Amino acid sequence: MSRTSTWTWKQIRTAAITQATAQGITNCPLCRTWLDYEHQGLPNSPEVDHIIPHAQGGLDDINNTRVICRTCNRRLGGKHGNAKQRRNQAMKTFQPKTPKTSFNW
Repeated sequence: MSRTSTWTWKQIRTAAITQATAQGITNCPLCRTWLDYEHQGLPNSPEVDHIIPHAQGGLDDINNTRVICRTCNRRLGGKHGNAKQRRNQAMKTFQPKTPKTSFNW
């Protein structure tokens, strides 16, 4: 199960979006696009983001969250990760095989 599908995270997410709505936050603080609180899954749908990423020691806490658009959240999500994840990703890159025999023509 992913960390963001836990009951605790869902409660934090709901609280953060409720708080952002109550504060009148209508635009993404990063790109200034209008946030569509009525629909999910759209590029301008609001998503809850960690201010200090979880991979860098950030906590799942309402005080460590902000509401940004889905596009910005997706863009930021791939940039973080711990060193082990980055190493594993680097290992997955294509490495061409060298021939085991050679011919001199």
